[in-house]
Amino acid sequence: MTDCIYVRHGTTEYSQQNRFAGHQDIPIIGIEQERLTAAYKLIAQQRPTVLVHSPLLRAKQTVEYFTDQYEFEQVISEPLLIERDFGNLDGMLKTQENRLLLESERSAETLMHLQARIQEFIDRYRGFDHSLLVVGHSSYYRQLATLLSISRDHLECCEAITFRF
Repeated sequence: MTDCIYVRHGTTEYSQQNRFAGHQDIPIIGIEQERLTAAYKLIAQQRPTVLVHSPLLRAKQTVEYFTDQYEFEQVISEPLLIERDFGNLDGMLKTQENRLLLESERSAETLMHLQARIQEFIDRYRGFDHSLLVVGHSSYYRQLATLLSISRDHLECCEAITFRF
């Protein structure tokens, strides 16, 4: 089993406005200090040795908050962690109507494809000889939680959760 701390990236304009960001490479506009402090406490307790993150800008900028405070044996930019591609719905509000449209939107990544990427990530890092700090995205995390039967299925920006896989 691999010990993991998963942190959602910092706040973006899209997250504040409840918009789909997907593959758009948008910057963070802030960090929720209370959540960051809670993540720091988890890191201090579990001492992950490897940091794995999405290569999207908002995740990379969030990573800097952790690499400035802690040393890691490895820092890995992992394309499997990129957020779901929402296709033509990128930038749109996350309304109930748009969420329903998402599943029939041909330009969007299917849930089946996203789940296959997540399973590839799990297979790659399961049994890893190191504990992990993972910095990723919300839709990705929701599907990861489903696949691993994690009861908490939603993370706010910069919120952290621990689990094993």
